[in-house]
Amino acid sequence: MKSRWGSCNTATKHINLSLMLALRSDAELDYVILHELVHTVVPDHGKRFYAMMDRYMPGWKTIRKGLRTK
Repeated sequence: MKSRWGSCNTATKHINLSLMLALRSDAELDYVILHELVHTVVPDHGKRFYAMMDRYMPGWKTIRKGLRTK
């Protein structure tokens, strides 16, 4: 996996994570895992998806920025 930190097959609920996450902070790892877990319930990036992210990890936007800039 070169271009993504993680992915989720919404049909099988199978989650794949990049091994490069081992080099990232615990918060970044938690963010990616939560992101993919939320996809097991909400397959798209709509309002419901973001509401669940906000509920379980209120500071996720800041953590995501760190993943995108490093």
